[in-house]
Amino acid sequence: MLTGIRTVRVSPDKRLLLNGQPVTIGVTDRRQEYPYIGYALSDDASYRDAFKIREAGFNAVRSLYCPPSPAFLDACDELGLMVIDAVPGWHPGRDSLSAGAAVHEVQMLCRRDRNHPSVVIWETSLREADMPVGLLSALHQTVKEELPFGNNITSCRTDKICDLFLPDTGLTGILNIFRLPAIPAQAEYTPGRPVALRLTADLSNKPLRADGADVIFIYAALTDSTGNLVFTADSLVEFTVRGNAEITGSNPVRARQGIATILLRAGNQGRIMIRASSAGMAEAELMTETRETVNPEKGKEPLQNLK
Repeated sequence: MLTGIRTVRVSPDKRLLLNGQPVTIGVTDRRQEYPYIGYALSDDASYRDAFKIREAGFNAVRSLYCPPSPAFLDACDELGLMVIDAVPGWHPGRDSLSAGAAVHEVQMLCRRDRNHPSVVIWETSLREADMPVGLLSALHQTVKEELPFGNNITSCRTDKICDLFLPDTGLTGILNIFRLPAIPAQAEYTPGRPVALRLTADLSNKPLRADGADVIFIYAALTDSTGNLVFTADSLVEFTVRGNAEITGSNPVRARQGIATILLRAGNQGRIMIRASSAGMAEAELMTETRETVNPEKGKEPLQNLK
């Protein structure tokens, strides 16, 4: 169990104070969905997202257009990653029904997430949304009423109503849906033709859990004779798996910016061997090992019943 005390408030000059000390927010947005499985992420997959954002050097994450899963907030609590908790969806608020729904959703958001120390700002209306001033005021006031004892800092498209205005940094997510850099680094080399594959598994501090629900990304990078990524390559790559595991999604899969990606799911604890092949290239193999599920019986369910 994680315990601790933290306070959040805004200084007269509109600076965020965490435990009384000014803090500069380095924030990126996060979309929760995965390829093929949508929003049905395991708790460990949510943790891996938080871990990658922290490892990338950010100290805050904004939930984009929908609240994050409780598991993601648990991970942020553990890793010390601040969260801007955003109201779900876009609410024009031009009629009483829409406005009432927006107020209700802010109430539910506060009640669900108020005990997470990682939540430092409540985004009561998306900064991209054009809401009536009256509704902006009502949503701001709703947070104050739901959280009357502090830690109730709000943000919206104007700090004349909310406590803070957070400008658009242009970083609408550092990771794409495959959890690869959304904006690839500028290569300082000219790649040759692809001659070999290189396999990696994205564990991000959490090995694959053998419960039939957890998934990890497996990446096959297309490399030239010097081992550099051929970021211009889009060849088809075929994956095969040995062990009690299966591939989720398309196979073979076409590389994007030189990397072909699959999702791997495991049913029982043990070793898994993954092989990748593509025409005209040297094959690659990778061994990974799953960890025991909390409920061992759950991992014994046939994978075909979990699709």
